Amino acid sequence: MYSRTLDESPIPPHNSQRRESITNGMDDPDLAILRPKDESISASSINLMAKLILIGCFLGISLPLVVSGCSSNKISEVQASSLQAQPPQASGDNQPTGHPKSIELDLFNKAIQRAAKAAGFSQNAESPATWSQIANLWEEAIDLMEALPESSPNYSIAQQKVIEYQASLKYAQKNADTGLPEQISQDGGGLGDTLAVFESRYGPSSGRGIGKGFRCNTLTSACEVMAMFIGDLAIQVELLLDHPVSQTQAIQMAAPLLPSDAKQLEAWNVNEEIHLIRYESANLAKVFPTDNNPGILKVLVEHNPFQPNQAFRIIISVGGDETL
Repeated sequence: MYSRTLDESPIPPHNSQRRESITNGMDDPDLAILRPKDESISASSINLMAKLILIGCFLGISLPLVVSGCSSNKISEVQASSLQAQPPQASGDNQPTGHPKSIELDLFNKAIQRAAKAAGFSQNAESPATWSQIANLWEEAIDLMEALPESSPNYSIAQQKVIEYQASLKYAQKNADTGLPEQISQDGGGLGDTLAVFESRYGPSSGRGIGKGFRCNTLTSACEVMAMFIGDLAIQVELLLDHPVSQTQAIQMAAPLLPSDAKQLEAWNVNEEIHLIRYESANLAKVFPTDNNPGILKVLVEHNPFQPNQAFRIIISVGGDETL
């Protein structure tokens, strides 16, 4: 019987041939791409790629190769931190709201604004209630100016303004405390009345400043009415007649324009052209309390020389002096 021992058994040729084939195939130019050219270069490339992955993860670089080695959470954190707004830095030019210099400037500006508002309202004030509001504005302006410290650059100006504002305050308080209606004359549009009363009786005024002109056709003779105002109150009323009237008629024309409580004190001829009558009024004293002779008023009838029945002008004014 034919037999063979293990040592004598033939080795299958296919394994050794395959190894030889693969080994020999490495020399084949067509298979050279499968073979690294240099083992040391291949290791360096791997190390470099690993470093790039780590750097990319830290910086959030969105390269395909790097991103594949980074977590999405890490990239989101880096990008979010880069978009976070930085707090603004304070500069010397832009002082905080609470800076002393800003507060002082704010006080000064508010005082100026209050004073400007009070002055504006004074131009059209028509009642004690309005004057009371104006007085409050002046008081606020004074308080704001007095709040400025001596170290403020506007301190000296503020002190001057306080003196000016106090004078305006007294005037506003006087008008607010009269307790009188807008009209103290008998028929309106007379001495001590407000501008609104004049315009209500005579119509819109002409002229600017303290002098206002009106046209009157309701008296004995048509005339021009010229009135002078201090603040909102008539301190003098003048009638320029279109046609001369007698002295008696002139006095009668003036009577409705006097304060309703006016009482005659005396009358005389100043000269050949002027007849003067002096009156006293408690209401007028309340309207103009600072006058040299509070409550005293006069009526002057001007006529042609030595012709009392040819009166052509009537003047009603505060004060008892004998001249214009």
